[in-house]
Amino acid sequence: LVNRGYTRFNTYHEFSLPLNPGGKIAITPRAGVGYTRYWSLDNGANAFDRTHLSAGVDTSVKFSRTYPNFVNKKWGIDGMLHIFQPYANFSQLSTNELDSSFHGIEELSPSTRPRPLEVGRFTATDSLMDWSIVRLGARNRLLTKRDGDTHDWLVMDTYMDVFMNDPEFDRNFSNLYNDISWQQLPWMKVDLETQYPITSSDSDFREFTGNVTFMPNDALELTLGYRQLNNHPILQDSNRVSLRAYARISGSWGFGFYQSWELEDSTPEVQQYNIYHDFDSWTASLGLLIRDNRESSDEYSIMLKFTLKEFPRVRLTLSIDSE
Repeated sequence: LVNRGYTRFNTYHEFSLPLNPGGKIAITPRAGVGYTRYWSLDNGANAFDRTHLSAGVDTSVKFSRTYPNFVNKKWGIDGMLHIFQPYANFSQLSTNELDSSFHGIEELSPSTRPRPLEVGRFTATDSLMDWSIVRLGARNRLLTKRDGDTHDWLVMDTYMDVFMNDPEFDRNFSNLYNDISWQQLPWMKVDLETQYPITSSDSDFREFTGNVTFMPNDALELTLGYRQLNNHPILQDSNRVSLRAYARISGSWGFGFYQSWELEDSTPEVQQYNIYHDFDSWTASLGLLIRDNRESSDEYSIMLKFTLKEFPRVRLTLSIDSE
């Protein structure tokens, strides 16, 4: 393994000013500055520092129309509100170029998803580099009434990135993304993520990912998933099926499992089994994970996890409250 030890100090600060001129359009300019210093590098390199300067603006406008007489109890519709929101987000980052001999730890991992445009949300700190990107999109929301509140019945976000300076693949345009969430009934939900190229380039690839979650009864929840990936410049082609299930055995005990099969080479990639116990204010789970690593050795893991349901309120000289 590459020797990647170091000591790092990193800080980033951003200022924004939400504006709503005339109540018609939302405009939020942003400006940020950051500083990172590296020292005590294990590979013997000299200490160095970086300065990050960012600027951007988020704009959007909303159009809406109501359909109060649109009612269909079978599909969970009690009146409908359609909100159409086109938007454009611009992000510019200028930073020092890293020496090729430096090997970071918090670096970009290969992914099919678009990177965050906000520097504060970009967790791969060691991979920060110059970029200039405009994200163009339109969000459609269909809202209805459910249980005395407003409910997102269908949400579709369609967007793409235009690159003046692409930090990864030297592209001019990204794929066209479609993120869809449809929760038509309380016991069923459908999530879809698709992307496909709109121009020709070396990084053209296609992806389809879908998940259907449903509850046949109040003690069982099932999630069926499917993912297909073709021609990605880094990741291997994939044709994957997954199944996730959770069964409530009693008021305090539950059992869950997750299975993932890669159909391209008929490999059961991941098997995971968990037992859950509810201790009122917190929960515990004990799990076994089996991962098929193909040519290398298979991986076996035992996981013990504790989770607080709600952080308790403590009143000393200050108040600590989860809310």
